[in-house]
Amino acid sequence: MAKEPSRSEESVGKAKTEKPSTKDILLADLETFTDRVIDLSYGFPNIMRWTNLASRLAFKELDDFVKSHGKSENLPDGKSVKHAIPLELLSEYKRLSRIHSSANAYYQRLPSLHLVSLVEELDLILGSIISTILEDSGSDARLSEKSLDYGELKQFASIDDARDHLVSREVDRVLRDGVVGQLKWLAGVGIKIPLSHPFVRRTVELSERRNCEVHNDGYVNRSYITNCSAASVEVGTLKEGDKFSYTQTYMERAFETCIVFAIMLFAGTWIKVCKKQDSKWDDLLTAINNVVYNLMVDTKFSIAKSILELTFADINISPTDTFRRMLKVNLANCCKSLGDKPAALKILEEEDWRSCDSSFQAAVHAIRGETDEALTSIRHGVASEQLSRMNLVEWPVFDDLRKLKKFKKLFAELFGEDAAEKIALGSVELGSRKAAPDKFLTEVSKQISELAEVVANERQAQQPAGEPRAPVGSSKLRRVKSRAGLSKRTVKGP
Repeated sequence: MAKEPSRSEESVGKAKTEKPSTKDILLADLETFTDRVIDLSYGFPNIMRWTNLASRLAFKELDDFVKSHGKSENLPDGKSVKHAIPLELLSEYKRLSRIHSSANAYYQRLPSLHLVSLVEELDLILGSIISTILEDSGSDARLSEKSLDYGELKQFASIDDARDHLVSREVDRVLRDGVVGQLKWLAGVGIKIPLSHPFVRRTVELSERRNCEVHNDGYVNRSYITNCSAASVEVGTLKEGDKFSYTQTYMERAFETCIVFAIMLFAGTWIKVCKKQDSKWDDLLTAINNVVYNLMVDTKFSIAKSILELTFADINISPTDTFRRMLKVNLANCCKSLGDKPAALKILEEEDWRSCDSSFQAAVHAIRGETDEALTSIRHGVASEQLSRMNLVEWPVFDDLRKLKKFKKLFAELFGEDAAEKIALGSVELGSRKAAPDKFLTEVSKQISELAEVVANERQAQQPAGEPRAPVGSSKLRRVKSRAGLSKRTVKGP
C-alpha cells in the first residue's frame, strides 16, 4: 500500500540477451536519477561542513606555526600583528599557507560545483529519455530526417551501428539546445510540457546559471539575462557582471526543481510511449508514488508535496480509485508534516473512506489524530495482511503514532517485544560500520577538540587583539576569517 516494489527489479532475472522493454528502461532511469540526486542533496551540506572544518584546521595550523617560529610585533593600528619568519622555515610557511588557501577556495566553489552536478543529472535523464523516444518503434520519423554521407557510413559495421550513431548525435544536439529548445523538441514528438509552468521556469534559470558557472566563472552574462527574460523567468536584481551567490534556500529549491522537472519529463514520456503497456496507468503512478514515499521517509515533505500536486493538477491521466486514494493519503500526510493540518483534513474530506480496507482506514485515522481508531485499524490490517510490519515501522503516516506507548504495546503484541529493534538493526549493513579507520577518526576528533578550544578562547577574548593574527604581507591569510566561515558564510548547512 505505502510503497510498491520497483518494476525495474522484475527484469533482473531475465536473460541477458533479452532487450529491456521501454517501461523497464524508463523505470530504471527514474530510479537511478532520484537516487543520485538525493545522494547529492544529502552529500552537499556534509561536504560543506567538512570542508569548512578543514579550512579552520588549516588556519589553526598556520597560525600556530607563525606564533611558534616567528617574531611578533604589534602594529600602530592596534589591530594587526607583524610576524618575521626565519628564512629556513619560509618554504614550510608557504606550504601551510597554500593548504589553507586551497581549502578556502574549494569551500567557496562547492555551491557552484553542486549546482553543476544537479544540472548534469538532469541532462543524463533527459538524454536517456530522448534516446528511448528515438529508439521506440513508433518514433523513427525523427531519425528518418537525418542522413550520413558515404564516408561516415563506411565506418559502421551494420545499420544498427549507424542508427545508434544518429541517435547519439541527435541527443547531443538537443541537449546543447537549452531547456526551451528541448521542450520544443519534445513537443515535436507529442510530449507537451508548458514553458509557463513554474517548475519549468525554475529549470530554465537553473540551466542558464549552470552555463554561467561553467563558461563565465560564475558571473551573470548577457545570455543568462536574455534567455531568462525570453522564458518570463524573474531574476530579481541580478544584472550582467554580477557574481552569483548561493543561500541554503536556493540550493534546496534547486534540488526540488530537478526532481519535479524530471517527474514531468518521465510522466510525459511514459504517457507517450507506454500507453498500450500501462492502459490504467498503475505502473506510472506506482513509480511516482515510490519516489514520493522515499522522499517522505527522508523527511523531504515539501518536495513530495510538490510532486503529488503536480500529479493531480498537470499529469493528464485518470488514476484508478485505489491509486487516487493512495496519493491523496500521502499528500494529506505531507501537508500535516509541514504544519498545515487544516489542508490535510480538507484533502481527506474529499473522499469517502468508510468502504476502504484497513490500511487506508489506519492511515486516515492517524493523519486526523484519531489514535484509538488508528490502532484498531492497524490491528485489523495486520491480521488481514493489508499492513506489513515494515509499513508500521517506516510509512511516515504513522510517525506520530510510533511515539506513543499504546502503539509500542500493540506493536510488541503483534510482532514480538524486540521486533522494532531487530528491524532497525537489520536495515544497517555491517560493512558501513568499518567505513572510517579508527586512527583517522581519532585524529579528526583530536583536531576538532583543539579547534573548539581555539574558538572558545576567541569568544572569551572580547578585544580584537585577542584573535589569531595574520602576518602582514599575506593577503590570503588576512582574509581567512571571512573566507573560512569563521564569521560569515555564504551558504549555510542544515
